Amino acid sequence: MNMIDDRLHDIIDVMVVDYLFLGMGAANSLLFLQMHKQNLLNNKSIAIIEPNFSSLKEKTFCFWANEAELILLGLEQLINNSWNNIQINNYEKQSIKPLNYYHIPGENLYDATETIIQNYPIQFFKEALTKSPEFINGVYTASTHQKTITANKIFDSRTPTFLAPKKNQTNLLQTFKGWKIKTNQNHFDTSTAVFMDFNIPQQNACQFIYVLPYSKDYALVEVTKFGTTKLQDAEADLLLKDYLSKKEITYSIIEEERGCLPMSSSTIYAPTLGDNWINTGSRGNLLKPSSGYAFRTMAKDAVAISNSLINNKTYKRKSKHIRFKFYDRLLLKIIEQKPAVGKLIFETLFKKVSTQKVMIFLNEETSLADEANIFKKLPIAIFVHTALNDFKIRIQQTKPVFLALFFTIIAIGLTWLQLNYITIGLLATLFLSIGLSHGAIDHLTDNAVKSTKDLPKFISTYLLKGALLGGLWLLQPDMALVGFILFSAWHFGQTDFKEWQITNKLHSFAWGFSILALILLLHFNETVNVLQYIPGLKTLKTIQLINSSQLLYPQIFITMVAIILSWFHKSIAMMVTIFTILLSYFLPLLESFGIYFVFQHSLHGWKHLKTYLQLSTSKMLLKAAPYTVMAIIIIALFMLNYKANYLGIFFILLSCISMPHVISMHNFYKRK
Repeated sequence: MNMIDDRLHDIIDVMVVDYLFLGMGAANSLLFLQMHKQNLLNNKSIAIIEPNFSSLKEKTFCFWANEAELILLGLEQLINNSWNNIQINNYEKQSIKPLNYYHIPGENLYDATETIIQNYPIQFFKEALTKSPEFINGVYTASTHQKTITANKIFDSRTPTFLAPKKNQTNLLQTFKGWKIKTNQNHFDTSTAVFMDFNIPQQNACQFIYVLPYSKDYALVEVTKFGTTKLQDAEADLLLKDYLSKKEITYSIIEEERGCLPMSSSTIYAPTLGDNWINTGSRGNLLKPSSGYAFRTMAKDAVAISNSLINNKTYKRKSKHIRFKFYDRLLLKIIEQKPAVGKLIFETLFKKVSTQKVMIFLNEETSLADEANIFKKLPIAIFVHTALNDFKIRIQQTKPVFLALFFTIIAIGLTWLQLNYITIGLLATLFLSIGLSHGAIDHLTDNAVKSTKDLPKFISTYLLKGALLGGLWLLQPDMALVGFILFSAWHFGQTDFKEWQITNKLHSFAWGFSILALILLLHFNETVNVLQYIPGLKTLKTIQLINSSQLLYPQIFITMVAIILSWFHKSIAMMVTIFTILLSYFLPLLESFGIYFVFQHSLHGWKHLKTYLQLSTSKMLLKAAPYTVMAIIIIALFMLNYKANYLGIFFILLSCISMPHVISMHNFYKRK
């Protein structure tokens, strides 16, 4: 127990143990059995906190596996019944061999666990925790009314808390109520479990009957509801009575069971409490959201945890495949939005795909080819629609820095495939929409504009500021260039830092300057090529004398400045931005700058304006439309008139449009 602070031994009512089990439901009971099997409980001090251990006896656990896996998981002694055929609705029953569908009564698991508990000097606390467990200075602490317990390792299977779902996530409930019935005739086929029978009223949910025949005249008949509300006892009783009546089954109820499981694609709240705090069961995200099955996964997890203890290694649970999370998320969203479609999906799935293949799919052990074959047999339109909406929401939820990184990688791939026109087309579309539009609604943030009567003055002042900079370009282009770089750097840094809630103004400018300078220096030859189209630029000849090899140290210096800033502010977003810009070295200047400008800078500014104005994106685009169109027309006319050096003219016009926007946004940020 060298991990435990020795001074804790002197505190009254403090118990120090090697292992603490928080909760003793199925997950921790399976783990306990495995640890006993592997001799991991010998000579260990153990405590269990479980206020209602006997409730385990009231539950029923089912899963499917082959016989070899059953033995490997050590579950063969717990099995009461098994079936090698599965039936859906009134369809013909199908064999699932080499799989079997297994049934373990909760009482079997309880008895096995209770027997082993008696073999060890375990402190069992049949009460709830009085406060949340803590992890302080390497010591795990949990408190009950009787004791404060510190432990080297904790296995936590308490009921999880789910965070509020995002727009593409869903929190549903799987509610069920079942009767164990005895019949006066042999009604049941003991080789076949009825997995789902949808021939009951759906009642604005996805509902089905589930039948486990223990013998020819004894079975569990259960109604299950996937929905946003719980299935009430009275509703369940009516559905069960009606179902059995239609089957012409005369019965007596021997026992009832009921339960409610979460069907959630949202995130489980699980604070990081160190490597020796292991969440198990549904708290460890082992329950499959779209089906509610978890027993086999928990049994496999128990074996994996035990093996890590044997090898004295930190247990790192493998995360689920992203695509299966995606499938679950889609199905739950469909059931939430269109409950009646749930029945259609499941019926179609089992009708057109072999039941054995469906079971393997639900175990998340199919290949991509298998899954493609499965999905093409489902009502694909509803899945495509939901998937596109999911993708749209995920894009909206993704932080701009990661969008910029993702698009940079895509753009590099398109460059290698000689498909740059796709990148340019998308960037141009985004620039002409959000890029220009986030500056075309400055009138909505200006305190001087209180009504439409104030607009002419605002617009004339706005244009005058741009015209003054245009005049400077004509008279002193070198000064205008320096000014443009400096106010752009200020604006970029200010917008990024507002998003990341960093207030240091000097660092803000240094960040903006580093980002802009790095983009230009990494594409130095292209930068010089653009500058040569600016009329009267005297410093151009000096800039052209610089050799690319001379830029290495300035590039390293500026990169280090940016890295030091990100380290100082402990900002992952800043590090991602630096990496993205370095990666964009493999892209042309226009694409490198465009990605930062559109995907990061413009989206940050757009978000800030949207939050302040409390308007939807569509309404903001509508309000910006007249000014966006005006800017596009002005740029187009000038570029057509100066075809010989249109790049230089575009550069100058961009600065003239940007300068009054920078002033406007500075005043906006200063006020807000």
